[in-house]
Amino acid sequence: LIGTAGVWVGAIAGACAALLALAGLNGERERAMRAARVLTWLMGAGVMTAACSLVYVLLTHDASSVYVAAHSSRQSELVYRIAAAWAEREGSALVWCGLSGAVGVLSVRATRGMASTRYTGVVIAMLGGVTSALCAIVLWTDNPFTAQTRVLACDGHGLDPRLMHWAMV
Repeated sequence: LIGTAGVWVGAIAGACAALLALAGLNGERERAMRAARVLTWLMGAGVMTAACSLVYVLLTHDASSVYVAAHSSRQSELVYRIAAAWAEREGSALVWCGLSGAVGVLSVRATRGMASTRYTGVVIAMLGGVTSALCAIVLWTDNPFTAQTRVLACDGHGLDPRLMHWAMV
């Protein structure tokens, strides 16, 4: 629930930040850019909460999630439980959401205190748009937080053996 809510927050905040940054390029620059910066922070917080939530349910082996039941096992080493976060398309999409949101926050942080420029607006618009598009993919096609209809009392399948290599972690 927290993970899906974080993805929704990231999607909505990212789209709004992108639109406000584009509006700031063509009009009331400072006011729109200030709002876009705040929304970029909110976007980053949402997607990072979702990504951390996925790692948490993998570490605690919360088998109520289809993704956890399919890609985690109690016998797996800690490093492989963490690596399971990007083992399949669903987790990878969420990890890319988190990375995109983190880059957005770092970009806003790096330009803090500076006057808003065209560059800042373009960067916020691009990263907000990309992050909200990735969030849309996670929400509608690859949601790793999809709940199982019935929880089995057995252990999960674990990580794909082809991914159990130091270079894949």
